[in-house]
Amino acid sequence: MKGWKILKARSGFITREPERSLLLIGSNEAAFEPLGDVIEEVARRDSRLRLVLSSQDPRMLAWFKSRFPGLLVLPLPFDNRISAELFLRQLKIRAVAFVEEDPQFVKVSLLAALKRLAIGVIALSARSPEKLPQAGALRAACEAFVLLGQSRDNTLPGSVTGMTVPELVDFLSAMMARDLKALREPNMLSKIAAALPAGLARSPRWRQAISWRLKRYDTLSELKNRLGRPATIMCLGNGPSSEDPVLASMHRDALFRVNHSWINRGFLTDADVVFTGGKPTMRAVSGAILGVLTADAERNLLLQRSYHPLYGRFEFFNVNVMTGSIQLYDWGHLRPTNGVCMLAVAVALKPDQLVIAGIDLFQHPDGSYPGEATAANAYSPGHSRDSELDFILQLLSGFSGEVVIVGDILRSAWENHRATKGTAFT
Repeated sequence: MKGWKILKARSGFITREPERSLLLIGSNEAAFEPLGDVIEEVARRDSRLRLVLSSQDPRMLAWFKSRFPGLLVLPLPFDNRISAELFLRQLKIRAVAFVEEDPQFVKVSLLAALKRLAIGVIALSARSPEKLPQAGALRAACEAFVLLGQSRDNTLPGSVTGMTVPELVDFLSAMMARDLKALREPNMLSKIAAALPAGLARSPRWRQAISWRLKRYDTLSELKNRLGRPATIMCLGNGPSSEDPVLASMHRDALFRVNHSWINRGFLTDADVVFTGGKPTMRAVSGAILGVLTADAERNLLLQRSYHPLYGRFEFFNVNVMTGSIQLYDWGHLRPTNGVCMLAVAVALKPDQLVIAGIDLFQHPDGSYPGEATAANAYSPGHSRDSELDFILQLLSGFSGEVVIVGDILRSAWENHRATKGTAFT
């Protein structure tokens, strides 16, 4: 890496990664050598996960490139708040493992940035418990001290946990799946700014007075009446089957969509409800009611839309207010996608007919999204095909209306499930 590129990388001015990343940090070749199986297994399990190797030792960076070709290798950021936080944000780091790193080399600014961003940190060794930090800021920052190659059942000193390669990969996967936005403490100004419109929107006294600007639906009946008590709801995920030509001629009383990648493609864009947790969609969508799942997403929506003079009136609801099915399901360390939230609310509205398309479970032969055959055809960390499908099948089993599915993958799974009469939510 040339000098100016090193300077740029250490300043945090790195090309933004499209997917989440796992960061491994260390300055010892012998410590990293046994991690080959871990790195290979992490990459095998999740094609949408980016592995990043980093060190402040230039010789170590060169060794990384020769030993682990194909992985992203970068120097650590400069020891200041801006560089450290920008580095972590641009790379979308979701978990960090310090691999036998000497605590004296670890910069306080990096540890502070990890804490602010709620990024999980572990210390890792494949050789000896003594190689793990025994004291200081690094030890205090770690939530786990892992000795690779040992069973969890083995007795190890102090708080050290033994893990096999599969156990470690499971542990890292759980860390990567966390919703860091929900774990981060919002700054006081943001909390106050979001609390004001939120309070007014919930207040029986003031909600009508501010309805010219925002409207929050607090009951299922309110939402159902707003949508005209739809008899047929069409739910479109973002898979290739969401643009099957047959959908254009199918009847619908309400159209539900997810995020906003469909807007510029011009197919079925007259959405009545859009489910999202992302700021770009909150800014891009107009006219449709917005459905959000978490308190963090609701706060972001209020901040994005309440005060901006160029955005008009908006309507929204919290998915968990409309249906309890999401909370009833045991997601473990995972969480539901916006597509699942869409289906849960649609079922809760009890239409006569539910038309579903675009839920292709990242198994469609044409790729993950319409016209994007090169995108990774896999769920991002935090979601799982098995849990998503299991939830959807249970959800549909409890629906008393007619289910019409466009898309071979989900339709086949649903037909097989119906034949075995799966358990439904109550």
